[in-house]
Amino acid sequence: KMNSTLAKSKRIASNTILLFVRMFVLMIVNLYAVRLMLSGLGETDYGIFNTVAGVVTSTIFISSILAFSIQRFYSVALGENDNKKFKNIFSASINIIIISSLLLIVLLETLGLWFVSNILDIPSNRLDVTLLVFQFSIFTLLLTFFQVPFLAAIFAHEDMGVYSLVSTFEAVARLTIAWIVCNVACDGLYLYTFLLLIISFVVLAVYVFAACNKYDGCKYIKTTDKKVYSQLLSFSGWYTFGTMANMG
Repeated sequence: KMNSTLAKSKRIASNTILLFVRMFVLMIVNLYAVRLMLSGLGETDYGIFNTVAGVVTSTIFISSILAFSIQRFYSVALGENDNKKFKNIFSASINIIIISSLLLIVLLETLGLWFVSNILDIPSNRLDVTLLVFQFSIFTLLLTFFQVPFLAAIFAHEDMGVYSLVSTFEAVARLTIAWIVCNVACDGLYLYTFLLLIISFVVLAVYVFAACNKYDGCKYIKTTDKKVYSQLLSFSGWYTFGTMANMG
């Protein structure tokens, strides 16, 4: 028991240190990245990017809701040492993510596209590239959305080293993109959002590779257990209220 308690204490301490280092690096990198983005994109394109991305990411609360719910049930399965239950939760969450993604695509490509084209005050000479940015932002959102089951597995296993490394890489990559935009003679807004899409794909690939190789429970199986789906969705429903309030 003493060895187990000591091991848990060491894990808590190491995870805390890793997260503090990550937070410090991200703070420094993000402060400098914003400066580069403003310089590379200019005031108008920087405003367009944040506004259009804001329209897309207004749906990101769905991702955070599912992440919280999935991680909670992962943790229960790990506590019960039930690998089959973990696989069922993982597989059900993948199915939920796929269906939710299809619904998001329909919503964003209809109502979202109409809102960007007709409601937002976009300079006429930047409307074409704005619509491209909108499409890139949708795909970036979907890639982020598909990270949820794998990232939740990493959190449930308290493997903060992987999370800290990947998120730090992502921040440094964003800084690098901002620097490229400042130094390459092309449409900065188009280039910036396209490269962000590439980074999102790389990050998703790393999380999928890490989770599937480190954890036996991250193996997709066919699951038709309605109880698993109802538990995930009902728990998510209760968490929705607070998340929507934060978004508002």
